[in-house]
Amino acid sequence: GKLRAEMGHPEPFGLKQLGVGNEQWSQKYFDRYLVFQQALKAKYPDLTLVTTSGPGVDDGNWKYAWERFRKGVPADIVDEHYYRPLPWFLEQSARYDAYDRQGPKVFAGEFAAHRKDRKNTLDAAVCEAAFMTGLLRNADLVKMSCYAPLLARDGFTQWTPDLIFFDATRVMPTPSYHVQSLYAKNRPDRMLPSVFERNNAEQITGRIGVGTWLTQAEFKDITVKDGNRVLFRAEQGMDGWDRKTGEWSATGGVLKQTGNQEGAVALAGDPAWQDYTLTLKARKTGGQEGFLILVHSADEKDRCWWNIGGWGNTSHALEVRGFESPHVAGKIETNRWYDIRVEVRGTEYACYLDNQLIHRLQRPVRPKVYAVAGLDRKAGELILHAANPSNQPQAVTIHLRGWQGSKDAHGEVLTAASPDAVNTLEAPHQVAPQALTLPLSDGTIRHTLPPWSHTVLRVPK
Repeated sequence: GKLRAEMGHPEPFGLKQLGVGNEQWSQKYFDRYLVFQQALKAKYPDLTLVTTSGPGVDDGNWKYAWERFRKGVPADIVDEHYYRPLPWFLEQSARYDAYDRQGPKVFAGEFAAHRKDRKNTLDAAVCEAAFMTGLLRNADLVKMSCYAPLLARDGFTQWTPDLIFFDATRVMPTPSYHVQSLYAKNRPDRMLPSVFERNNAEQITGRIGVGTWLTQAEFKDITVKDGNRVLFRAEQGMDGWDRKTGEWSATGGVLKQTGNQEGAVALAGDPAWQDYTLTLKARKTGGQEGFLILVHSADEKDRCWWNIGGWGNTSHALEVRGFESPHVAGKIETNRWYDIRVEVRGTEYACYLDNQLIHRLQRPVRPKVYAVAGLDRKAGELILHAANPSNQPQAVTIHLRGWQGSKDAHGEVLTAASPDAVNTLEAPHQVAPQALTLPLSDGTIRHTLPPWSHTVLRVPK
């Protein structure tokens, strides 16, 4: 404030939010953050502070940060960053559906879908649009979002992709810019419940596995059954086990993991397994946490695991492609055998520890169409965002239950002939939204979403 006044602006700027750090991590960050937090809140109690969860998500730094917040480190909003491949954004559309509503809010502070060639293509933009349906659906929790980076001088970039490119005389908006613009221009102030039928794009199948996180453990009596039919029973030795990460051995029918890695995993079984029950015994022999029990998993990254005694050995939760179920408090003792059972039926999971039911829940499934609906109450219009991130057109029927109105729906669609389509400074509008009008009949809209498209509709009362 003193410096501001000396530079000719004696009046306060009226700052409402302040970020404390950016992409810092570990206890060193929290030691410093708490000094700032206490001083700023003492002087400006209404100031919203944005803290950080590290440079990535779903890694050790991110887990450590959220563990601190859940244990009482004060935080108003936590900044999360994701520069990830295109499939990650589709898998993460339900990321915030099960976040704790009693904890800090979230700022999706930096994100962009990164192809291997790092180009600003249509398919990257549509995957971002699909992901953002989840941000909008969870707007009570996700208070802000921001694509990054924003501006890039053509020929002088150290980072791609970016949102807007320019040179000395020209400006080129990317397909991702148009996605951000469509969301900004069509933002509801009240979300509406939506029910989707026949919208699953994948069948849930996969192998079983065991693992640890910064922990050493032993596993035995590992059996997989479909009803009374035995699909798999672990024998002596490592035969049949795919050791992805960690230091694994087997002695006398006991599978041992003696390393200290994050996410040490061994997998077994048939990738086509669908409905089954996994039973085993597990014992922690050292380390910081508990057990990772995998079902319906392809590998150590495309996996679903029950994290028992995770987050510093404080709680249990199911983790699927970044989705995290509500936590149940609990810890794992050292040198004690636990009975573990996981039942999978379709998309429903039942997880038992020592014959006590800990979780029963539905896992999120990748849909064909990603959509979200809400109201713009000032305009008196319903707003629908729909993304089709595939090379197939998707016919949809939209039933507006209880919506009184007979006017046509109007909006825009962002698409192109190829998912690889890009804009250039010479042709900056090759990929751009086009106007769209659809008839509304008896509260129903029928439409076919083009391949690789982001569609926005407004329906007047």
